[in-house]
Amino acid sequence: MRKLLLIVSLVLCACLALPAYAAPCRDARGLNGVDEELDMAVSLFGGAALLRDVYSLAEGEEVPAAMAEGALLLGYGRQLLAGTDGDPDDGQETVSAAEAASLLPRLFAGAAVLPDALTCPCIKREGENLVFDLSDVDVESAGGAHIFSAWQDGTRVTVLADLYNAIAGFGEALELVPEEYITWIRTARFVLEKDVDAVLGYRLVSMEAYPDWLDGAVSEWELVLGEDYEVNMPTFFVLGSSEDGTDTYTVEGLDAQLTIQALPAAGENPLEAARAEYAAAHPEAAIAVEPELNHFTAETDGAFVLAVWPEGSDALRLITLTFPSERQYEFSFYGEIIRNSFYCDGMGLG
Repeated sequence: MRKLLLIVSLVLCACLALPAYAAPCRDARGLNGVDEELDMAVSLFGGAALLRDVYSLAEGEEVPAAMAEGALLLGYGRQLLAGTDGDPDDGQETVSAAEAASLLPRLFAGAAVLPDALTCPCIKREGENLVFDLSDVDVESAGGAHIFSAWQDGTRVTVLADLYNAIAGFGEALELVPEEYITWIRTARFVLEKDVDAVLGYRLVSMEAYPDWLDGAVSEWELVLGEDYEVNMPTFFVLGSSEDGTDTYTVEGLDAQLTIQALPAAGENPLEAARAEYAAAHPEAAIAVEPELNHFTAETDGAFVLAVWPEGSDALRLITLTFPSERQYEFSFYGEIIRNSFYCDGMGLG
């Protein structure tokens, strides 16, 4: 289970409070120290990793050529790196190879070089210059990152971010992007070092990507109707059984499932009773209670739980997601979106 060093509170992501067309994202956790420069740097490195299919960069290792090329390509395309050819709108950027090489130590903490044989066809060598073809950069799909957790240790900051592709030009605030324009791709952990000489104020130390998501196109999820509830679910969930007040949804080829149970409401405050019982059985769980919304969520390694008690109801609904631990961030995201779509007995959590 991840260790968060600077947790302040659970802060609902701003986009969840905006109209339904806005792209949904997960709750933010402990975002102390996340400034505009850090956000911009993580989006650049996350976008470069998506663009060039880079999944890892270990501290101390030479930066993969594809990652270096992707960072330069997006940096020039998004005008985060200063152009030198005098025409920012001609769809390309021509810079000396020496100038491009000099930027790499200001982007990456580890050794980074551009190979003689470039791996990206959108970058060509012409004598002593490099020509970056920007005509397709961020046109049909723009890669970005939504930071949801960050903690600091001296000059270093570790960030967890969900990487996405958006069918829109880069630069739009996430809360303004329509839901159907966003596809969440994977979660990644970035370690960056604050440096006044860095191009964006931070240099990338390392990166680790988690497995690609099974279904990050939230707008295409299916509305599932149970006996007394409705909920949006990823398309890979299939109803496996429905008996004794429990619906069980499974995933083909993956040890994961979602169960929705109707349990008798116990005591004067069934939600608090259920929370206390769960906490006693799972002392390691991270639990967030929303009494005004009549629910709590809990997360442990390989599990995400949502308990809902519509006030006055004689039943408490328990929604449990279980999954492989390496997909923790992916399925906890699913859990949060499910939480905001769940509706039962006249109560909606969205």
